[in-house]
Amino acid sequence: MAITSHCYQTIQACMIRASRLTTAGAPVSGTDQAYVSDTVISVNFQPETETGDEFTQKNGCGDICVTAKSPDHTKRVTLSSDLCNLDAELLELLTGGTLITDASQTIGYNAPLPTDTAPTVLFELWSKAWNGSSQAVDSDGNGLYFHWIFSKSNFVIGSTTLQNGVSTIPVSGTSETNPALGDGPFNDLPSGITTWGPFAFYLTTTLPTSQCGYVDVPAQ
Repeated sequence: MAITSHCYQTIQACMIRASRLTTAGAPVSGTDQAYVSDTVISVNFQPETETGDEFTQKNGCGDICVTAKSPDHTKRVTLSSDLCNLDAELLELLTGGTLITDASQTIGYNAPLPTDTAPTVLFELWSKAWNGSSQAVDSDGNGLYFHWIFSKSNFVIGSTTLQNGVSTIPVSGTSETNPALGDGPFNDLPSGITTWGPFAFYLTTTLPTSQCGYVDVPAQ
């Protein structure tokens, strides 16, 4: 069967979703296990590679008689993101730590202790698929997005400046291969993928709804 190609650009960063995973990378269902936010400003990722082994042998006259090099391999990707809001619950889900509450309301955030282990999360981003001068659409005229998946991620909070102006909240981390993710916490990832790489993307018309506060994850 012939496969139809789609050659679109990607622009903007419209939505993020973070979901708790077990340390092995499996989705965690239940109350307050995810967060959906449109307060993302930017997300940067960069593949981190392992340089392949290289072997060279010279003969007695100093000329190279044997040379070989194995391919480089992607180990993981490094991630960095800037957030617009000082959102205690999103920071807790991404980086650990604890919430400060009063009368059943979240009023603050207590950063992780040096002995704490950063939580394992699925980090997702939606950007617009762009076709020339407008958003790309499917055959029914629905707007298309690129759904980015960082399948097994850990984050820490970066350097923040409090100033006479708007303060953004940076987080950074890494994403690794995840053989336990399946079709994801919300059962909305493409099926048939047995192992997700450190990052992936695919076209979709579905954009999650942002809200202030945790999101529940359905039973798997």
